[in-house]
Amino acid sequence: MPKTPDTCLLILTVLLSASAAFAQSKKTDSLLSLLSTANDTTKVNLLNQISSSYWYEDPVKTFEYAKQAAELGEKIDFKKGVATAYNNTGVGYYQQNNYDSALLWYEKARAKHKEAGNFKGEAYILNNTGLIYWKQGEMPTAVEYYMKALKIWETTLGPVGCMDPDDIAASELIVVWGCDVKAVNVHLWQKMEQ
Repeated sequence: MPKTPDTCLLILTVLLSASAAFAQSKKTDSLLSLLSTANDTTKVNLLNQISSSYWYEDPVKTFEYAKQAAELGEKIDFKKGVATAYNNTGVGYYQQNNYDSALLWYEKARAKHKEAGNFKGEAYILNNTGLIYWKQGEMPTAVEYYMKALKIWETTLGPVGCMDPDDIAASELIVVWGCDVKAVNVHLWQKMEQ
């Protein structure tokens, strides 16, 4: 029986999803192996990376590692690490469609980023908050939060059209469409080549 384009697309999607899941599992295992020797802010950052690696597959582990990161971050006064842990907790609730709890944790994260003077982190949280309102069909409120995030981005980083290039360098899979990145965004292209 000849394969239709839809069948081929479905098979390709399944294969890519399985490959991404395997790669994510290997990354989490690598992070877990580094945890026993890490100290201070490095340990908080590792705990947060592990927490975020479980966002889509195990919210309970997301909460577990975020809690450890927040507790250690508070102990050593690492505000940015605490804010990231709060964000991870918010994402865990978001993944469970518990939007009220997610919003509470996002607000805690935003306040901690603001306290630390981390404007980029504050913008990410505002964007996450907008996403929740968008998912709930509250478009005017969602746009309000997106615009607040955009204002922070433009004020601190200048005009942006994609995610932060530093975050792209750590990505395992990058999908780009609609423009010639190499020609229009040299900084982004350099990070993608890493």
